[in-house]
Amino acid sequence: KVVVIFDECHRSQFGKTHQHIKNFFTRAQLFGFTGTPIFAENAVDNSTTFDVFGDCLHKYVITHAISDNNVLGFSVEYVGENKKDDMAVLDSFLVAEKPQVEYGSREFLESDARLSKVADYILKDWKVKTKNGKFNALFATPSVEVLKKYYNLFKTKKPASVNIATIFTYQANEDDTSGVLDVDVFTGDDTSVNQHSRDFLEECIQDYNQTFATNFSTDGFYDYYKDLQKRIKNKEVDLVLVVNMFLTGFDSPRLNTLYVDKNLKYHGLIQAYSRTNRLYNSDKPHGNIVTFRNLREATDVALRLFGDEDAKEVVFKKPYAEQKKVFEEKLLELRAQTPTVESVDALRGEGERAGFVKAFRDLLRVKASLETFAEFSFADCGIQEQEFFDYQSKYLDIYEGRKNAESGIETELDQIDFELELVSTDIINFDYIILLLAGIKDAKSLKVREKKTDEILRIFDRDAGLRKKKVYVEKFIETDLSKVAESENIEKAFSDFWEAERRNVLQKLAEAENIPVPQLEDLLANYRYSQKLPQEQAIADLLPVQPKILERRGIIDRIKLGIQNVVEVFEW
Repeated sequence: KVVVIFDECHRSQFGKTHQHIKNFFTRAQLFGFTGTPIFAENAVDNSTTFDVFGDCLHKYVITHAISDNNVLGFSVEYVGENKKDDMAVLDSFLVAEKPQVEYGSREFLESDARLSKVADYILKDWKVKTKNGKFNALFATPSVEVLKKYYNLFKTKKPASVNIATIFTYQANEDDTSGVLDVDVFTGDDTSVNQHSRDFLEECIQDYNQTFATNFSTDGFYDYYKDLQKRIKNKEVDLVLVVNMFLTGFDSPRLNTLYVDKNLKYHGLIQAYSRTNRLYNSDKPHGNIVTFRNLREATDVALRLFGDEDAKEVVFKKPYAEQKKVFEEKLLELRAQTPTVESVDALRGEGERAGFVKAFRDLLRVKASLETFAEFSFADCGIQEQEFFDYQSKYLDIYEGRKNAESGIETELDQIDFELELVSTDIINFDYIILLLAGIKDAKSLKVREKKTDEILRIFDRDAGLRKKKVYVEKFIETDLSKVAESENIEKAFSDFWEAERRNVLQKLAEAENIPVPQLEDLLANYRYSQKLPQEQAIADLLPVQPKILERRGIIDRIKLGIQNVVEVFEW
């Protein structure tokens, strides 16, 4: 007896493909696994899952998966529904500009003015949705012709820090009008090709090659496809423009947003939305869907088809106003324990500090969801931004105090997950620090200088990863900044200072462990490249004398910690 198990696909040849296999395995028993079965309602060629596989054996629908914390729910924003939002204003503008064009028609939806405004909206919304670039996004477009226009718009409008890419097949008939999507299809030698589209993709791949120092072309389309997948998962690419590709069967935990300017329905809609709902960490509370088409009814229909009677309540996150109320309730609970930031210092014992940690962590969790809405501001939620981050600084002080404790006795604080991914804030890079330091240098009075210095150091207190850098930035301000003649010279002075401090720390590590600095540099380079600490044997081989077995673990762990510390402190 032969058993054949399929991960069901949804090509237009769905029924025929499986029937051929069924005919081949004349005695086979077929089993299919699918997240989006084909029913009569969403059948493309009148062939359903039941026709091929028979009775359904078991159902585990999206609401079950979300409730079991196997995937995330969605926050869906229907841009243009609210008559006050940017896209509604845009639509009014377009109607006035081209009254002869029917509202909602293809000509209207694909007009150059509208596409430009959509691109502006995405870039304006970018930091909010992707948590300052911590996550990345897909943008689903209706056809390759429209994708070309969007790609050129983003090349012109985007900031240098945002990397874009695209991928699509260049078959002769490329428009996607069904809304149900197909699986990824690769153009073969016998496929009718749209040469203009292939030439455009070739140009896009050359942009990609220039960005990542690669050497791909359409002749090696599949190699490009695999490399792009890898870079999306590594968050090296920020925004990927597609028609169908990557909207089914592609999983990337660091992809949290889908922008949609195409019609989707049934399993195509659920599949596309689900690119954003893979688990990552607490800073990804849900997948973000931002649609520029009227997909509310199609979304409701798809959920009824693939969910259950509670689907909408489970799948969709609460709107901004409701989440704001939850934040305000959590804030009241926090202030009941610690009315002011200073009162955190007066907490006595592990129990009181643990109570504060849990209350503030609850607030952080709600904030992680709230800040994906464009409407979010601290003032609107009952707390000033600086006060919130001062509380967060106390939260991190308790974390570091717990981490550095050497009693060896596990306390209540040791059992708490501080979820440090929730305390990351704006991306603080080398260039940004230079701007802040220049602001101190250009200060007209000692009072202003002290105020700006305090503001900079407070920024470093907001982020667990940045606090290690704070001591060196503070040292530069106190010892070297006054020696810089003009603010234009700060970049070189700070760069020289930073490199000197790095060398000093590395030299001390080398002397303490009796390992030459060049060999430590090699370990650091490999760590930066692979994001993995060196293997025990790689470190042991560098030691001048092989330690005893009981000593080996302590020495190797100490060197690993030193390497990790150098990267965390001195890399931007």
